[in-house]
Amino acid sequence: EHDVAKARLSLAEQRLQRAEVLTQQNSLAVETLDERRSQRAVNHAELVSARARIEQANVAVKRCLVRSPFHAVLRERLASVGQFAAVGEAIAAIIDIEHLEVSAQLQLGDVDTVAANQKLEFVSADRRYPVALRVALAAVDTQTRNREVRLSFVSDRPLSGTAGQLRWRDTQAH
Repeated sequence: EHDVAKARLSLAEQRLQRAEVLTQQNSLAVETLDERRSQRAVNHAELVSARARIEQANVAVKRCLVRSPFHAVLRERLASVGQFAAVGEAIAAIIDIEHLEVSAQLQLGDVDTVAANQKLEFVSADRRYPVALRVALAAVDTQTRNREVRLSFVSDRPLSGTAGQLRWRDTQAH
């Protein structure tokens, strides 16, 4: 499209130059010269428009490259390749592999015990991973009457998505 518009403009400029020479020699009507000028202006506008469309396409292509804002692994693709996505629409589910955490549902009475405990462990397949309480969410699940806590790994960590148990010792005698 750009090359076609460029060729048309070049032809229009050649015709305009010939028309100007012939008009000076009184061999061509002034009206024909005006038509050639008008055609050159139209062809110039088409070339500018083609360049703008190319620039728009280049910007659109740059926006097609999706990068994670952090070091992550793709968990799920929510959009197909080539599918249009609106701003803010989720197109992928990713997992931050540098800041893994444990999410656990605790009974209301256990939250304070876990918060006070210094020796918390995530146990999976007979491996123990030390964890530290990051946050206890300030909301109670109305169906289970549990609270969610999130814990960070202190050193080693399992693969993302590993199932296991949160273990601690209750320091108070029952």
